[in-house]
Amino acid sequence: MPTKPSLSSQKVIITLTNPKGAVAKKHARVLKKMSANIGKKGRNSISQAARDAGYSESYVRSGRLQKTKAWQQLIDQELPDEELMAVNRELLNNPDWRARQAGLHFAYRIKKKYDRDLNIKHELAYRSDEDIDAEIAEIVGEALELVANDPNAS
Repeated sequence: MPTKPSLSSQKVIITLTNPKGAVAKKHARVLKKMSANIGKKGRNSISQAARDAGYSESYVRSGRLQKTKAWQQLIDQELPDEELMAVNRELLNNPDWRARQAGLHFAYRIKKKYDRDLNIKHELAYRSDEDIDAEIAEIVGEALELVANDPNAS
């Protein structure tokens, strides 16, 4: 099996070692197109690469591609965490890091290691608005009762 280049080369060479037929090959075409389009304005989205690889518009818009096991296996195979960490280490010590930063950022996004949104999970995130409103009303009611019964209140 040929040796994979480091991510610092900005291109990912797809070598399917365990292809699962046409689906895996089509997924590989998407990843190849994404890799080939790094640095080209407006052409490096997974949606555009999926369209270019022949996926239907409805499938592209659904976002199902990235949720498939075959896609995750391909991404794990072609962008192993060890390589991402190695490039990240190089970036920390390299004065000319901008071009490779884009490739690293892209790789982390593909692997869903982070996204553009910061989502903070809190216990309230799992409760309904009605439950939260009821708890707030109860707390406010208790506070008003305390104030009303306070002999020192004027």
